Amino acid sequence: MSMRAYFFWEAGRDLRFGTRSNQYGALLARSLRRHGIHLEPGDYAFGADWLERSRPEYSVLHLNWLDRFYTQEGPDGALAQYTRFAEALIHAKRMGYRIVWTLHNLFPHERPHPELDRLVNLLVAREADAVIAHCRYGAEQLTRRYGVDTVHVIPHGHYMDIFPDEVVRPEARARLGIGDDRFVYVFFGNLRGYKGLEELIAAFRHVARPRDLLMLMMKTNARAPGLLARLTAAAGGDPSIRIETSDFFPEEEFQYYLNAADVAVLPFREVMTSGSAIQALGFGLPVVLPRRGCMADLIDDSMGVLYEPGALPAAMRRVRDMDLQAAGRAARAQAKRLDWNDIGDRIADLYRGAGDAR
Repeated sequence: MSMRAYFFWEAGRDLRFGTRSNQYGALLARSLRRHGIHLEPGDYAFGADWLERSRPEYSVLHLNWLDRFYTQEGPDGALAQYTRFAEALIHAKRMGYRIVWTLHNLFPHERPHPELDRLVNLLVAREADAVIAHCRYGAEQLTRRYGVDTVHVIPHGHYMDIFPDEVVRPEARARLGIGDDRFVYVFFGNLRGYKGLEELIAAFRHVARPRDLLMLMMKTNARAPGLLARLTAAAGGDPSIRIETSDFFPEEEFQYYLNAADVAVLPFREVMTSGSAIQALGFGLPVVLPRRGCMADLIDDSMGVLYEPGALPAAMRRVRDMDLQAAGRAARAQAKRLDWNDIGDRIADLYRGAGDAR
């Protein structure tokens, strides 16, 4: 039986491949089409009229990043947006919409309205028909903080179908002007404060050997004013620290940076799930990650290094002693296990009410 669902992902973006949005939404949409389920981007400003117009065709509202329902900077405006969202969500439930929520992070990375962040999680935890976490830690937090009795642990899928992986290391290094004898650490992702980039530069300068190189491949945005200037100052003109920035890196560009690297280092200050870590695994790249959130469920010692707070320099030393070829094979095998067909099967069941415990 066919079904249509609204998927609240990146505002103003559709769920097609080839757009500038995070392709998680497009990958999930593709996997659900196998079950006759069509995903359509949801309207973050939805209200009663929108819900009533949509109800004859749409039966599911799938929520993700809840802070996008209250985006105004001022507290009064944000509270008014939250109130409208709460009223609309309760109305949707009364109309018979099925509410599904995937927890990607406990809280937003930037938190101008911490009380609203807590309230919206409580609200959606109460109203949702199905709640999804990407790992056991997320499920435990949902139960402990918000009293969710049943949490469906469904992993975050891989990006191996999105990013081309056709160049080999010599070609990638030649393109970037990196010698074959260098040991290369790479960070890639958004330029944001929670990514721990200042700590990464400090740790690299502490442990670097003469032929080591740190590459920072960062997508710029307006959420971290002054951070790029601080990173540039911290690098101090050191030629062993390369900073590459753009407001958009084409998908085919990532293979040069990731295939030129020996390891990826993603030193998040706070993290639940990491698409960047999953992307690195898909390239067969060993990873250095903090032991936070879902990271301990994502990797083990065969495919990288998990470190405790304050131990980033030691982790960056330790990874150099690994059998990196074996670690890369283990990393790629782990990415393949994060299969979108399996994920789509389970989420399709939740959309249709299979396995409900409440």
